[in-house]
Amino acid sequence: MTGRVGAVVADKTLVYVKGGAAWMNTTHTLTIPAAGLGGIGGIGGAGISSSTEETAFGWVLGFGAEYAISTNWSAFIEYDYMDFQKKNGALDLTALAGGGGGAPGTAIANVDFKNKVSVAKIGVNYKF
Repeated sequence: MTGRVGAVVADKTLVYVKGGAAWMNTTHTLTIPAAGLGGIGGIGGAGISSSTEETAFGWVLGFGAEYAISTNWSAFIEYDYMDFQKKNGALDLTALAGGGGGAPGTAIANVDFKNKVSVAKIGVNYKF
């Protein structure tokens, strides 16, 4: 969710900066193949995999230019940078430890995730 502020230059070109809030839902997966485990884990030594899902909130800052081709058509180019808060996720690595849910040998890895996203856009708009 962003807002933008700009100025018209060269008669038909809007140059602008934008900023606002961003949110992202991600799934992070750690997979260790059987070869990395020395043949331990999984059925037939297939390895192990663990995932965690997180929703992070952050901010977006960008800039761009939009050119009026005609009364109804315009073309634009834009760059956006998004930075999200650090989140902590728990990955269950019990298969590595050889234990079962809550039993001795349970292994939980608490991992910090920090996402940063750069997006470049080129597009065409039609105004009704």
